[in-house]
Amino acid sequence: MVATELSKLVEISQTKNRESKTGMTTIQKKLQALEKNLRKMKSLMVAYSGGLDSAFLAVMAAKTLGEKMLAVTVLSPALARRDREDARKIAKTFGFRHETVSLDTTRDKHFAANPANRCYYCKAAVFARLQKMARTRGFKETADGTNLDDLKDYRPGLKAGREHGIRHPLRECGFTKKNVRLAARRIGLSIADKPASPCLASRFPYGTPITPARLKAVDALETKIRALGFSDCRARVESRGIARIEVPENELKLALKPLIRKSILLAAHKTGFSYAVLDLAGLRSGNLNRTMNKNSPQRHRDRREKL
Repeated sequence: MVATELSKLVEISQTKNRESKTGMTTIQKKLQALEKNLRKMKSLMVAYSGGLDSAFLAVMAAKTLGEKMLAVTVLSPALARRDREDARKIAKTFGFRHETVSLDTTRDKHFAANPANRCYYCKAAVFARLQKMARTRGFKETADGTNLDDLKDYRPGLKAGREHGIRHPLRECGFTKKNVRLAARRIGLSIADKPASPCLASRFPYGTPITPARLKAVDALETKIRALGFSDCRARVESRGIARIEVPENELKLALKPLIRKSILLAAHKTGFSYAVLDLAGLRSGNLNRTMNKNSPQRHRDRREKL
């Protein structure tokens, strides 16, 4: 009996080792493909938001192209404070070229009205700004951190990318989000496990007007909540001054502790919300797009796009 159990444990261990080696072999091949892809670009400007995907791309591009790569962070009211800080820290840690430019996307009446394709207007403005900057500075290509998994969601911003000739090196080389995390760990990127960080505008139901003040309030509330010990959170803006709080499902118990619960409520009041409610379903990234039509022509077009 003992021998049989021991044999099973050995077999499981060997299987895990094989899977681990296979996974790393796959990542190594993808990294090599990415370096080859980037090298062909000669020079590159990276749209660098401070999220994992763009940070990974920036590090790899800097490794491959050196001074011929420039990472640019567009500072808009919709960019969370922690993403700005991560962008700065990572650029300093890896020593690559990094600049920031300011762009108030809320001045665009289409974006501010918050239609279902709001992301298109934001990305169009961002990419137009970066492309102009790239031409002025002599960069041959402009790229962002889009990966294969982004095709599974409703992403109207991809249309803006096509219209402005934005390259997607991670997607072109077959990187999924899981691949990006594994590769990021391999190169020592500190935010390899960073949760998805969609822009702050995604906290507002479509049709709800977006203003700099509202975006600032959401950012402040989420910052305060994470400071209470949560690994991630979303403060979804509802009607009547309600902030619907989402935290990871395995952290709901923490949110219900009397002191934490009161702290969340106090934080909501201090940031301008009348009420704070806890979503018992837990955090669901991309929750806003669950209401979108799964048969959206835009979504299917993006999915069919040649990789």
